Amino acid sequence: MKFMKCVIIFCFSQLTLFTAASIIFQAATGQELSPTLTQWFFTVWGVELGGGVLMKVTETITERMKKKAKKKKARRERDIMTIVNLMIGLATAALVLTAVILAVKGERGKVEEILFSYVIEAERQFGKGTGVLKKAHVIEWVHDSLPAWAKPFVTAQWIGDAIERVLERAWEEWKSSEALDKYIHS
Repeated sequence: MKFMKCVIIFCFSQLTLFTAASIIFQAATGQELSPTLTQWFFTVWGVELGGGVLMKVTETITERMKKKAKKKKARRERDIMTIVNLMIGLATAALVLTAVILAVKGERGKVEEILFSYVIEAERQFGKGTGVLKKAHVIEWVHDSLPAWAKPFVTAQWIGDAIERVLERAWEEWKSSEALDKYIHS
């Protein structure tokens, strides 16, 4: 803005000096200045004023464009960082979820091993013909033996289904192992 003021003041100073010189010349000589000289002066003055203004307008537009580009770049970088942060968050969530699933699966594998021993113990304690009672006790024993964090993931329904799978294996082992049969029926 200072530049524009300087250009305008300079141009008006030239105009004032030219006008004063023109009046003095006319008073001293009694002749008017040549119209060509007057036209030339105003043409130069107008071009000088217009050029100065055009330079300042160009600078201002360039600065504004640079500021807009800088803001746009900053906004783009912020958007990219937001996307990167979201991706990191999603990857972390996926990693945690995978760890929980693997931990649950690992616990379920352990649960099936424990189930086998509980099924044998229930068979030994309650004997034949008490399947529903044995199953209820095994579910209770297993659920009570789980760590607190695993209990929400290992439901009674899942334990019941696992007991059915373990029973098939248990019957095969009872038939093939006399020692196991003696333990159950002692």
